[in-house]
Amino acid sequence: AVHYFVSEVMPHIRGYLPGVKFHIVGSKPPQSVLDLTCEDIVVEGFIEELNPFLDTMRLAVAPLRYGAGVKGKVGTALAAGLPVVASPIAAEGMVPTLESFLHSKTSLMVVPANGAKFILVFI
Repeated sequence: AVHYFVSEVMPHIRGYLPGVKFHIVGSKPPQSVLDLTCEDIVVEGFIEELNPFLDTMRLAVAPLRYGAGVKGKVGTALAAGLPVVASPIAAEGMVPTLESFLHSKTSLMVVPANGAKFILVFI
């Protein structure tokens, strides 16, 4: 997922938001992920106290490409008050339909663009 995001999404972001940084968080990143480190890609590795770190971020990204059920990464980011850009797989089980959102008081909404591979989750 990280490789896909860095190769397919990050180049577009660089054009719109020069200077933005993508922080990769997770225990024991493989060498292929460590090799992605550059000026705007920071491999953090394991972070003992995640909430103080998340407090310094403006957005979370969950480009998961497989998995099932509610994803902890998305829940953790939402609980920290971060908007999340997620693949449809990452948002499985977490987001209502637009119709149910309009008729409820939920704080989660998905706004898919035509043919988009990622969706925005707002809190």
